[in-house]
Amino acid sequence: MRVLLVDDHYLMRSGVREFLEGISGVSVIGEASSAGEALALAEETQPDVVLMDIELPDFSGIEATRRITHNKWCQQVVMFTANEKRSFVKSALEAGARGYVAKSSPAAELLTAFEALERGKIYLSPGLSPGPKEDGREIAFDAAPPSINLLSPRELEILVHVAEGDGAREIAETLGISARTVETHRSNIMKKLRVNRLSRLVRIAIREGLVSA
Repeated sequence: MRVLLVDDHYLMRSGVREFLEGISGVSVIGEASSAGEALALAEETQPDVVLMDIELPDFSGIEATRRITHNKWCQQVVMFTANEKRSFVKSALEAGARGYVAKSSPAAELLTAFEALERGKIYLSPGLSPGPKEDGREIAFDAAPPSINLLSPRELEILVHVAEGDGAREIAETLGISARTVETHRSNIMKKLRVNRLSRLVRIAIREGLVSA
């Protein structure tokens, strides 16, 4: 997942970049400190995701989102902002945003938002709402992700090993079970957590604090 960061505060961009680049399968391909820079970089790099602030020095991140999605430079823009007003959430979604994450949220919530995008869903931080739907438009918001509480103690143990990069044979030797049994457990974990890639298991383990990024 190639991400473009848009925020006029260097320290905020730096912190988010450090967090994202510690996640397997995610790379930050550019940074912009204004809406104008965001448009130019989005056109040049065609990112998979734009992480967009709203309050920018030249013009609004919502307007930048509208132009980016209209020109099809990126169809997955996630607002990342301190502004949690319902009117802004509604305007951002109408401009084409696929997510709205409050800066007051834990950093790991960005992972949850990205996973929602991969499932074709719109993601809003808990407690946020765009208000009543209008003109019959329906927004399919992301449901809460499956909890690791669904996993057995053995499955949880194997999830940690998988997230740490251990293969089936290594896990089998460590736990004193067969590699086939490890693979069966791993398959069951993926079914319970509704993922189809090991990289997503890693993200869940990071999000839940089982391993560090």
